[in-house]
Amino acid sequence: MSLLQIESLTPNTHQRAKEIIVKGLKERFGEENFDESFNPDLNQLQEAFLYFCVGFVHSKDLDTTTTTEERLLNRTDITTNNNNNQLIMIATGGLSLDFNYFGNENQYCFRIERVSVLKEFRRRGYASQIISHLMNVAKQIAVPTIEPTMRDESSSSRVLKKVCEKIETLLQPHKLLVRKIVVETDTPWMESVELYKKMGFMEICEKEGCTHFELDF
Repeated sequence: MSLLQIESLTPNTHQRAKEIIVKGLKERFGEENFDESFNPDLNQLQEAFLYFCVGFVHSKDLDTTTTTEERLLNRTDITTNNNNNQLIMIATGGLSLDFNYFGNENQYCFRIERVSVLKEFRRRGYASQIISHLMNVAKQIAVPTIEPTMRDESSSSRVLKKVCEKIETLLQPHKLLVRKIVVETDTPWMESVELYKKMGFMEICEKEGCTHFELDF
């Protein structure tokens, strides 16, 4: 398993991220059943989520003997140069604030959504890397002593600072952050269900074809 290069979403990577998510939705529900009007967030991922990330693999890690991966490498619209290396976007994931989970407008928690990996790259540990990254972002945001880390001018710290500033625009002083991450996935997707369990999430219930999980931290 190679490591993903995970970065925050930018205007330049938005369209490809949307394509990856849409492709996964069509595979799940059938192309004839997909209706973009039911997924308005896809057109404004940066605005709809507290934080949204995309994952890249290096071209050197692709198996070019596989027709699909060779074809993917040749698609210049989904590659970007970084220190003379080609990066191919294959995964996405978003972190949002859920103000409705507790049925109490004064409490909120984090929710992981839109975790998607191109079909050709599944079962390689990439989804778990995206989820782990989102979990770490949530935990860093929730730590009361986060301010000192803002002095660090690293790329990750700058991203985290922007996320914290975004939270400040969304919340009122009386809002209470519950240190909890929630997520749901289609129950028939057993691999996804087992993945969240493996990563420490506790299964809460099954409702309307979806399994719901919580993780306290």
